[in-house]
Amino acid sequence: MKQILIFIFCISFYSIFAFDGEIKLHYTNFNGGDFKVENVEWYFKKDKAKMVISMKDPNGKVSNSSFIPVKSKESLIIYSNTPAADGKNLYFEVPINKIEEHNKTDYRTEKTTETKSILGYDCTKYLVYTANSITEMWVTTSIDMDYGSWASFFKTNAEMQGLHMANLIGFPLESTTKSLAGNIIFQYSTESVTAKTLDDKEFSVPAGYVLNVSNR
Repeated sequence: MKQILIFIFCISFYSIFAFDGEIKLHYTNFNGGDFKVENVEWYFKKDKAKMVISMKDPNGKVSNSSFIPVKSKESLIIYSNTPAADGKNLYFEVPINKIEEHNKTDYRTEKTTETKSILGYDCTKYLVYTANSITEMWVTTSIDMDYGSWASFFKTNAEMQGLHMANLIGFPLESTTKSLAGNIIFQYSTESVTAKTLDDKEFSVPAGYVLNVSNR
C-alpha cells in the first residue's frame, strides 16, 4: 500500500508540473493606453516560472521586463532586461501580501460547451467574470501545467485567476477581455508552444543586478 501511495503522489506531482519549455503570446491592445503590451513569453521548468513582457511606449520604443514568482520566498522578482544608462541595474522583490493589498478583484469562472483546435491542441472555452469585465479564454488541458498555481503572484491576470478558481490544470492559448459594454480591452493569441529543458539560470536574476532594498 505504501508503495502504491508513493507512486500515485509522484504521478500527481509530475502531472502538475509536466510541461517544461516556452510559450510565446502575441497581444493586441484596444484600451488606448500610453504603453502597450506587444508580446509575452512564458518559461516553465517543473515548479519554476518566468514571464517576460515586451511593451511599446508612445514613441515606438520597445522595452521588456522579467517577472519571476518565487514560492519559497512568497515574493515576485521584477527587473528590466534593458541595461540602465548609469550602469546601476536593480531588481525588486515584491511580497505576495503587498500584491494582494493593491489588487482585490473577485473572479468567477464558467465552463462552456464550445470547443476548437488551436495549434493542434483541443481547447474548451471558459468565461471569467469580474465586476468590470468578461474574459473569454480557450483552455487546453493537453499542456500539463498548473498555470493557476501562480495566481497569487499575478492578481490581475484573469486567465490565471480563472484557472485557479476552477481548479483546472492546463493553459489558455487564446483570450479576449471585454468591458461589460462589450468593448474589447485586449486579447492575445499563442504564437508557439515549445517543449524543451531550460537551464535553472533562466529563473534567476542576471549577474550584475542589485536588490533595491528601498522598495521592498
